[in-house]
Amino acid sequence: MLKANLSAAERRLQQAVAELEERVSRDTHPFQASTPADVQRRYAEGRADVGAFGRLYLPHYFESPDAAFHHDLDAIVASEARHIYVVHGPREHAKSTRVRAGLLRRLLYGTLHYPLLISEELYISKAHLDFLHVELSSNQRITSDFGVKILRYDQSEGVLRVRVTPKATKKSITFQIDAASYGTKVKGRLFYQHRPDFALLDDFEDTRSSRSERIGREKLDWVLKEVFPAVSKSAPVVWLGNVGCDTSALYQAMLNVFGEDADALRLFLQTGTEPGAMLAPNPVRAGNGQGNASETPSALDGDGEGASATKRSLTALSYRATTVVGGRTVYLWPERYEPAWYEDMEATMGPAKYESEMNGSPIREGAFFDESWFPTYDTLPDAASRLYLRLDPAFGHSESACFKALVVVATDGHAYYVVDAWLRQTEPTSAMLEATYVMFERYDAAGLRSGGYEKNFGQDDRLAEDFEDAAERHGYPLPIAGDDARGNKAERIESMQPLFSTGRVLWPAKMNPDVARLKAQCLAYPDGTYVDGPDVLESAITRLRLRGAGKKQVYQSLGKRRYTSRRP
Repeated sequence: MLKANLSAAERRLQQAVAELEERVSRDTHPFQASTPADVQRRYAEGRADVGAFGRLYLPHYFESPDAAFHHDLDAIVASEARHIYVVHGPREHAKSTRVRAGLLRRLLYGTLHYPLLISEELYISKAHLDFLHVELSSNQRITSDFGVKILRYDQSEGVLRVRVTPKATKKSITFQIDAASYGTKVKGRLFYQHRPDFALLDDFEDTRSSRSERIGREKLDWVLKEVFPAVSKSAPVVWLGNVGCDTSALYQAMLNVFGEDADALRLFLQTGTEPGAMLAPNPVRAGNGQGNASETPSALDGDGEGASATKRSLTALSYRATTVVGGRTVYLWPERYEPAWYEDMEATMGPAKYESEMNGSPIREGAFFDESWFPTYDTLPDAASRLYLRLDPAFGHSESACFKALVVVATDGHAYYVVDAWLRQTEPTSAMLEATYVMFERYDAAGLRSGGYEKNFGQDDRLAEDFEDAAERHGYPLPIAGDDARGNKAERIESMQPLFSTGRVLWPAKMNPDVARLKAQCLAYPDGTYVDGPDVLESAITRLRLRGAGKKQVYQSLGKRRYTSRRP
């Protein structure tokens, strides 16, 4: 049953746990072959290989053949040296599932006693704990070969204590799993005489926090000073994530591995780690601290005392979704995904986001929007009959202030046309309001019927009053209203890249200075000083898309809306 009074994110995780429980109950039935010889055979198969273990006991996860990089993850989970493995992997490639399967296997076979699950927020790490609890309590394949007794399951504290008695050995094992979150105390934890002997960092940063270099460095510092000294000398620390951008904690950790040499890290990420590197005698293209590329991961066991030992005990691995080798594109999980799947992902995400989140190589060289992605039009086509105006007042009018931005966009249901813009830095708010009236007058015949702005920072009340005063002066109100803010500004701007890269955002062939300034701000992103124009452009395009491009307009034209009476 889902708990009440949860945030939207917590409800989604609780729903995922409930769905897993239903799926496990439906898809995992006890083995029919249950003689002692059958049990011994399955025990030996599962002990030899994580893939075999998964296909035996977790068939609801192991529906596709293994990818080569999955075996690297298996080797990392199975390692018995205190070492931090910083791993980038693309989304939807089962990196978290594979590591949890390897962790569960080690727990059932008695080689772990006290693992930690660590996420940015405690409710997330508790959800990972819930996933493991579902398998241990409801998976009949596991319980048919391993006698499982839940000794303690405290969701509020994030603690799961279990006694397992494999039928093949009849030797009982007791272990405890703790859920923890970033910024909390981890050092000094004990389960009986055991220090934590495994740590998994997963979902350790969200998109917003990953865009702050300060937060990224603080998280890395916490891992090095709090998590690494807390684990035993036989404990791998597995840090999973997406590089995303060059401010993320995962990127900062990799930069630490490369001795703060950003150029060396950039070259490494552009090539990535060759799948199978962790199984080779000498890891191939797996970046190791202090240039120890010739050492095996197990040889990188520092004592955790001091910066040099900690630095030596870091390994960076970056698995790219797609890599070009000898002119041929190699895919990370071809056993599951056809090349068309990767191509669709790139087309949907856009080249830069795909390169950063799927290939782990952030692009931040001032060329997020390529010059060739700005096709032009001479005359607005008749089909582009739906127009929308978006503005951002950016109160203040000094030379260091943000730009006041106003953009008019049209759509024909497929492409988006930049019709006009007004971007000024030192003009007062009253000038922007007058420009808004000019835009509605100018494009009334073309179909401009509505507009909006973001309600934040007290803008709503102030702008509402400003528009009322403007309505008094002009004799009629404008069809414009505030709406709610929508997430991170950089995310919003970058979400336009698929449209730009496929030529679906068109610009007037003859640009006035304001439209040219808007284009310049797009081209300068992310290194430009000002992004107010691109932000408003994205909001206009998104509102057009959400409101249903091509639907018939019902709002009256300006000519029918004017009135002459004045308020007293």
